[in-house]
Amino acid sequence: MKNLFIFLLIVIGLSGTGCLTQLTQLTQNLAPSGEFVNYALAKNGATAVASGSTPDHEPGTVINGITSSKDWDKGEGWEMSFQREHMRAGMMRYESRMTRKEQRGGAWVEVRLPEPKRVNRMVIYTLDSQKYPVSKYGIYEANVQVWDDGSWKTIARVKNGKVEYLTTTAGRTVAKGRIVLRFQPILTNIARVMVFRSNDRKVTDKTYSSTVEQNTARIIEVELTGYDTIDPEENKAESELDNLLKQ
Repeated sequence: MKNLFIFLLIVIGLSGTGCLTQLTQLTQNLAPSGEFVNYALAKNGATAVASGSTPDHEPGTVINGITSSKDWDKGEGWEMSFQREHMRAGMMRYESRMTRKEQRGGAWVEVRLPEPKRVNRMVIYTLDSQKYPVSKYGIYEANVQVWDDGSWKTIARVKNGKVEYLTTTAGRTVAKGRIVLRFQPILTNIARVMVFRSNDRKVTDKTYSSTVEQNTARIIEVELTGYDTIDPEENKAESELDNLLKQ
């Protein structure tokens, strides 16, 4: 589906009432139809895997539909503790930035769909309750990704406790217990959250070049939503729009 921003540029660039009328009709046809559903549910065939977990906090709990943190002590939600090396400024190795980040330590949880679905919204619920406030037990640094056309696409990241939206123009927001990410529709069957640092991190070792921290990733639920069906005229409309642009 074409980006709405592109449509606006087209409207500005096209001249003539006829072209504008055609464009309006085509963009209306491109709108998805059907029921808005959460594909990241076990009852919908989704599965969840993780890089590891602590006892009684397995990855399967992030796709059971429970978004509340009240039953954390009863095993609700996924958790994994890990150590991470935080390099001091000027001490970075020569590998790519992403490779360095992943190699220095972290934890991830993946939600896998039984088949590719077109999605445009992801919601991450982190541990947040009166007993376990997100300000202490939430995410401080992370990448949120979806599998897109053979590679991982980062749609947002958490840096210094704030969410940075990479696919929209939304400003940075504090990473609260409910992180809502909206993006242009993507056909995917896997989404993952890669946690690199948590708010309750503790330094366990320090050298001239780096600091080693003990971190814990905690996620209650992951939602991946989109429309159950797509307008059957969508592909035809996109083709017609491409032809219109060539005129």
